Amino acid sequence: MLRFYFHVTHMDCSVLDTDGREFPDLYVATEEARENLQELVATALFSSRQRIPLGIAICSKEGTLLRDVAVDAAITEIAKSHLASASTLLDMSAASGTNAGGVGEGPGRAEVSLTSRPFGASVRPTPSVAN
Repeated sequence: MLRFYFHVTHMDCSVLDTDGREFPDLYVATEEARENLQELVATALFSSRQRIPLGIAICSKEGTLLRDVAVDAAITEIAKSHLASASTLLDMSAASGTNAGGVGEGPGRAEVSLTSRPFGASVRPTPSVAN
């Protein structure tokens, strides 16, 4: 096992990892750093007192930079996974004939349209149906 140190970088400083963690290789350490960074960003976004980290520098015991995991890469991974989940949900809903928006049909219920509109398109309200 190899020992890697995850130094969290911010705009004005770095938080140094003095203990390090053992991983079988740099690839596994990089995946762990990406997951840790995603959690740190999420926590910082939900807390107004914390700074948002810019990345994690994976270093050797001697301080040599082995890999830099940037926040944009971590956030891109989050966006891709959420987009894939949403796409799967829409595909399953379309195949089953159900409404992906979770809004059922019937009295007093609006039907959700999954058709995208261009930014300039206007949306006009329709009269409601009294029951």
